[in-house]
Amino acid sequence: MSFTSLRALARRYRAKVFIAAVASLGLFASTEPGLRAQNQPTLQPLPPLLRQVSDAVGVMSIAEGRVLSNLLAEIEEKTRTKIIVVIMPTVAPESVEDYAQRLADRWLNSGRIQEGGRFVFVVIAKEDRALRVLPSRKLVRLLKPLENSETVREVPRLLREDRYYEALTAIARKVSDLVAESTV
Repeated sequence: MSFTSLRALARRYRAKVFIAAVASLGLFASTEPGLRAQNQPTLQPLPPLLRQVSDAVGVMSIAEGRVLSNLLAEIEEKTRTKIIVVIMPTVAPESVEDYAQRLADRWLNSGRIQEGGRFVFVVIAKEDRALRVLPSRKLVRLLKPLENSETVREVPRLLREDRYYEALTAIARKVSDLVAESTV
């Protein structure tokens, strides 16, 4: 074997080592995000954008869900304000505020609700014992009295008693009243 062929063999060997090193770094880099994703908690899925009442827990009867949906449709027709109700078993690892915001962002991005629109999300996380009423920017000021209303003080008691239909109906009617008062 000549010196020239030994040099060519060494170059090929170094090239193979270099390629193997680059390939292993590439594999390591591509699996790293996967490893990070496994360590991060999975967010709860958002309900499909099909209806105004999404009861993933089944806390209301079919008849109650239908009546609530009809009430929300009437409120929307009367006040031009869309109320969306979502009941989840849990929203963990997120807070109910973060989940409601992620849900609102999805609805806004889907085009179902216009950015400047009038909407209110009501999210209940049953196991977390959490409730969030998230109005659109256009309605924040109008719904400020909701925070100190008798309705908001009564709703937690109704939810503890598993009277979800009554609690949601009370919230919807109070929202409707506040929005209607502002247009008078």
